[in-house]
Amino acid sequence: MVERLDLTPEDAGMTECYCHTCDREFHSLGVSRHRAMHRDHREDCEITYLSGATYIHHYATSRVSAVIPTVDAGDKAMPDEG
Repeated sequence: MVERLDLTPEDAGMTECYCHTCDREFHSLGVSRHRAMHRDHREDCEITYLSGATYIHHYATSRVSAVIPTVDAGDKAMPDEG
């Protein structure tokens, strides 16, 4: 779930994207990876994008899973060669 707050870049005095959670600025091409880091850590984050739109990304309570499935010892990962 994402909430949008209204804030213009001029109001914030910014030239880049800004993560309010980390109190850091990011280039617009790198902010998506930073947002993914918050998702991977299941942390909510608030980001103001270069367009001036501010979104609150709710990852702490979302069902997004960063778990990688593993193969059980009884399962065969590869078919037998023969």
